[in-house]
Amino acid sequence: MGQSPGTVKISPSLDRRLTSLAPDVPVRAILVLRSNGEPKHKDRRLTREERQAHIQALRSSAQASFPRIDAILERLGGSRLSDQPSALGTITVVTNPAGIFALANIDEVQAILEDQPIERIQ
Repeated sequence: MGQSPGTVKISPSLDRRLTSLAPDVPVRAILVLRSNGEPKHKDRRLTREERQAHIQALRSSAQASFPRIDAILERLGGSRLSDQPSALGTITVVTNPAGIFALANIDEVQAILEDQPIERIQ
């Protein structure tokens, strides 16, 4: 299962963990979605309005991939936990290891990160 071409989008440690899990174990993951285009005027700092326009364009572009992602999640027993992409073009999903590997194999997904709790370092 972990030898699929899409695993380049998954860190080696997450790939190892996924291949060692039982097939029905739910996994929360953050999908980094591809977006169309990059901000214009990369040689200068963007204005607030330009940044907001870029974020909206990124969200719209990322949201276009929802039907394909939702179809995979429905077929393999998972769900999308995010109603809309973040300002960075990410969404959170929960699915089984097969679902993670299937998502890694579509063009709309740029990378997959394990959703881990953030703890304060003392």
